[in-house]
Amino acid sequence: PDREWLQADRGPRQLSKILELLAVTQASGALTLGDVLSLEGERFARATTALLITPSVNPAWIDQARRLVQHRVRVIVVHIDPESFGGPTGAEEIVTILRAEGTLVYPVRQGDDLSLSLSGAPVMGRYPRSIRPT
Repeated sequence: PDREWLQADRGPRQLSKILELLAVTQASGALTLGDVLSLEGERFARATTALLITPSVNPAWIDQARRLVQHRVRVIVVHIDPESFGGPTGAEEIVTILRAEGTLVYPVRQGDDLSLSLSGAPVMGRYPRSIRPT
């Protein structure tokens, strides 16, 4: 499977690189998020951060995220609620599990103002009413 990686860097150019990559990236193939974390987890050095952006409501990947944390990798999750896009339910369960383990979680729903959703404090296990679309 094809994988896209950006080398760690600082400054405004890095943000542009990240945004460009995210704009054109599409999930394809048979690997689950848990599979990818298992295969690529060694690439993360101690004291680095893994930013996981996912709509997955299958909690199986959380075990692999736990392993990263055990290896002193900071895990931050941007969880996209698939139900708000017409997909499966279960996002609140995922957020609750992650928060109970101390993982920083930023839930995003269709219609959310991303600057608000991603700039605020991470959610304590539930989708706050203040960012739900009306």
